[in-house]
Amino acid sequence: MDQNNTPSVEIQETRPTVKKYKKYDIFVLLACLIIALGIWVYVMNTSQDPIEKTITVEVDVSKQISDATGMTIFSNLDDSFEGSEMDYSKLRVELTVMGTKNVLDKYSAADYQVTVDTSEIKRAAVQRLSFLYSMPSPDITFKSITTALPVDLLYIDKPATATLTKVSAELKSPAASGTNITLTPMVPALNISGPEKTINSITGAAIVVDLSGIVTSSIVSSYDIRIYGADGNEIKSSYVNIDPSGVTVDVMLETERRFPITFKQTTAIDEEYTYTAALAGDVSEIVLYGDTALMNFDNFVIDLGDITKLTAGSVKVSDLVIPKGLVLGEGMEDLTISYVVKKDPVGSEISKP
Repeated sequence: MDQNNTPSVEIQETRPTVKKYKKYDIFVLLACLIIALGIWVYVMNTSQDPIEKTITVEVDVSKQISDATGMTIFSNLDDSFEGSEMDYSKLRVELTVMGTKNVLDKYSAADYQVTVDTSEIKRAAVQRLSFLYSMPSPDITFKSITTALPVDLLYIDKPATATLTKVSAELKSPAASGTNITLTPMVPALNISGPEKTINSITGAAIVVDLSGIVTSSIVSSYDIRIYGADGNEIKSSYVNIDPSGVTVDVMLETERRFPITFKQTTAIDEEYTYTAALAGDVSEIVLYGDTALMNFDNFVIDLGDITKLTAGSVKVSDLVIPKGLVLGEGMEDLTISYVVKKDPVGSEISKP
């Protein structure tokens, strides 16, 4: 071959390869376009399907009701209108809505508005709480609303306060037989708060005293307070608050108690004899009645003086010095306490301890 033909041969050999690569590139590009179009169609179709979404919205219940009506929620009530206290100041409301994913993703919980429907709250009553809601877009539809607290039966009324000056005291359980109890409240008045309708019906209160473990007159604190209406019946209400600070009652117990009789000087010794004083009659104890706080001794002591100068004698019970505030038990005034003084030689077996 001559040199002029060589280049032309080489050119003819490479041309089919270039065409082959071009055909392959076009096929790959076309496949990618088809796949991308399929993905786009899938995404567009699925993003247009309606889906559900639950949003948590906080509702300032107490403020909204108070601003609109001047009332507030006091408690959730059971069938007897005696329910436990619940905090309704702010409710977390679960709002379930429907819309396309694209639309729902545009908005946060702050864009959804939920308020209390106060239009039906016109007077103090047990009522059902209902809500009003607003969607951030017409493309979002409401499905349901729920709360974590039961709002079917609520006692709604204006808040009120009062000061009760008619305050008494009463026992939690009957007093023991033979015991006279005087209860004197140490608080001049009680401050109460709660629903206006209930507060206005209260005419008095009683501090309840539990005498369990109390055996003597004393000042007793109590947090158990009963409230009463004009008809004298007790008003049981879990939504009336009573300030119990400083509520005490002076409890005076008056009862009858028996004390054994002893002598101030029971033995005496001189140079020759040992003298021993002892009871000689049937009266061996004295019965006193009165304030238990004054009965802070274990026995009743009689002073016979110098027993070395005595042999026998008696003491009238009515002549005894009784502690102030106590009196002799029934029938004791006519009795006498008899005694003898034994005289034994010093050193005898009798005189030895």
